[in-house]
Amino acid sequence: MTLSLDPDPPMRWAALVTAPTDPFGVEPAGRADRAHGALLGLALGDALGMPTQLLPRALVRERWGRIDRFYPAPDDNPVSRGTPAGRVTDDTDQAVIVGELLVAGGGLVDPAELGRRLLAWHASMQAQGSLDLLGPSTMRAVQALAAGTPVEQTGRWGDTNGAAMRVAPVGIACPPAPLETLVAAVADVDRLTHDTQIANAGAGAIAAAVSAGIDGASVEQALDLAMAAAEAGAEHGHATAGADVAARIAWALDLVRARLGDSVGDSVADSAAGGRADGEDVREEVLDTVARLVGTGVATQEAVPAACAVALLYADDPWGGVCAAAALGGDCDTIAAMAGAILGATHGAGAFPVEAVRELAAANPELHLDRLAQQLLTLRDRAADQPLPQRLTKPLAQPADQPPEQPARLVLVGSVIVDLMTEVPHLPTKGADVLAGPLVAQAGGGYNVLVAAHRLGLAVALAGRVGSGPTGSRIRAALAEIGAEVLVEVADVMVRKVYQPTDSGSCVGFVEPDGERTFVTSPGVESLLRPTDLGAVDVRATDWVYLSGYDLLYPVSGPTIADWLDRVAPTHLVLDPGPLVDQIDPDLLDRVLRRTTVLTANARELALLADRTPDDPDQPLLARLAGAERPLRQAMVIARDGARGAWLHRATSSVGGADATHHAPVPPVEAVDTTGAGDTHTGALIALLAQGLPAEVAVDRAGLAAAWSVTRRGSATAPTSAELAAFAQVAGSPATAPQRGSTQPAPRTHHEREDGHR
Repeated sequence: MTLSLDPDPPMRWAALVTAPTDPFGVEPAGRADRAHGALLGLALGDALGMPTQLLPRALVRERWGRIDRFYPAPDDNPVSRGTPAGRVTDDTDQAVIVGELLVAGGGLVDPAELGRRLLAWHASMQAQGSLDLLGPSTMRAVQALAAGTPVEQTGRWGDTNGAAMRVAPVGIACPPAPLETLVAAVADVDRLTHDTQIANAGAGAIAAAVSAGIDGASVEQALDLAMAAAEAGAEHGHATAGADVAARIAWALDLVRARLGDSVGDSVADSAAGGRADGEDVREEVLDTVARLVGTGVATQEAVPAACAVALLYADDPWGGVCAAAALGGDCDTIAAMAGAILGATHGAGAFPVEAVRELAAANPELHLDRLAQQLLTLRDRAADQPLPQRLTKPLAQPADQPPEQPARLVLVGSVIVDLMTEVPHLPTKGADVLAGPLVAQAGGGYNVLVAAHRLGLAVALAGRVGSGPTGSRIRAALAEIGAEVLVEVADVMVRKVYQPTDSGSCVGFVEPDGERTFVTSPGVESLLRPTDLGAVDVRATDWVYLSGYDLLYPVSGPTIADWLDRVAPTHLVLDPGPLVDQIDPDLLDRVLRRTTVLTANARELALLADRTPDDPDQPLLARLAGAERPLRQAMVIARDGARGAWLHRATSSVGGADATHHAPVPPVEAVDTTGAGDTHTGALIALLAQGLPAEVAVDRAGLAAAWSVTRRGSATAPTSAELAAFAQVAGSPATAPQRGSTQPAPRTHHEREDGHR
């Protein structure tokens, strides 16, 4: 057969690009399976190619033969060494990031938020010691964005395959017709890191093939549309030197057809039946040709055509296709991920072996691909009714007359006190005495939350009063040590003569041999927060405001804080109601709850909070908290339970209950002091959320931070990023990796209770 180098793609896709909706007419239930299949195929191919990526094809064949299962990365892999079998790489992680941002943005990806999420992912991988980091185009772009380069310029030279490898969610969220709408959406997502004609062509091809598959297209129909999308995508972005992606896809497909004929699956069967060679041997010959001529490098014009060729070669065998792509060598995890997305979209999730899917889930328990696929399908249905101008109106950069967005920080509104801790063999009975260990004084209360966030890289600030005596001096020194801003310092000095405050408050804590602790708190000036103190304190859109229920108990501070929250209306408000939640004024508490976006509490505190609701006591706890008449309809609720870990619930206004629950277990440890464990969990959680990690991953890692802290004596014992990563490795937990968490419960340890003091 003569190979066609005609750059014009076949015209079998012509009807697809003008059809208004669902040109292939697949049933809704089938669409859901195909959407899930696209993400599942991507992740399976990525995990299969993880140990073989960047290795020569000959070495892969010599060492593994035909890939047919998950393998751990070998020690000589320059990128993935040390990674266990079945783990995904940045291909899946970045695709999930794009998908989650599409959902959060109603179909639009905020470039600044994408840059922040990618940088957070990169930093998290570095903290683990991983070499699986951002690719060259993406890293260059996000660093330029952080340095103040306008979004219109950050992706000016990005022409590698990073855009195509993570674009499958766009194909799920956007219908295949009209094609220009889909291609423009792809270019919009690519703009931050890959704003070139080559990258847009490659990403457009993969997105279009996935989108067509979800609506019922065959593999060949989907690849026809991919060529059309590549041609259309090349009209978006900056020009760079490189071969035409659409033409190279057509050429790569012709290479397959030249050996196997127009009906690929039948040709393989005929080859085997005719005694010429085993069907897989025939395919191996074709794969050798693809690797030798098309190439398997990181260039878009190599990887995307190679992935399309594999998809056509294995049009009847999705699992065989991702396994074969993983053995290509070169950037084979990305090629396998793209081929898997196409094959999964055209065949559905059910086409992949159940055991392989189970192994993938066990190795990556944080991946909830079916849920993400359903959310993206919801966007797809909306997009059918939205014309292009409405979908692409979000500004890509700050207007010239506005300052750039400031970095995130944690603003604690309320109290920092001093903890006076001592160890006792047991608590004395009423009227008795007991000999205790040395009395250790250190900043505590809200300070523990600030330290936990600071040690994981988040800037911190205090919007609260600090006394002028020895206790206040100790607090000021501690705040200065972590670089915390004191936002009401001037106001505090101005009102001293009026209110004649005493020193800052303190808390005496008794730690028993099993690590359990008991407290007696004496409030100070922090309980006298006045409107004049907070009058000049504003919050940024990027700030995470933290509030403890203790401060709502104070007759002066409580109403002041509630009024201030109503004025500044923070974007992110994290509330820890504390063990005395049942003593907070109900009206005041409801006002704060209406502003709350993250509620974090232990099981006892949540039960106390739920007991105060007038709803049906037979309803589940979270349903009662998030019911139609309750203020927590939009909140994320974290239920902490000591050694059992924590549960993440997402409240919903539509059904009045928790529509998603994620369990984050913690490894067993020998606790020596549980003081501040709840604060460590909360501070770490805020830092990780502010860095852009998914909520499930943030809860997983916050649990590890809390478990680490109880193995140290004292209250402010949160780990640094490096210590957290090292602890996770020793504990055998995958939760240090971005988007990787655990869902299996851990055994109880000595820190069975976590009453979350301050």
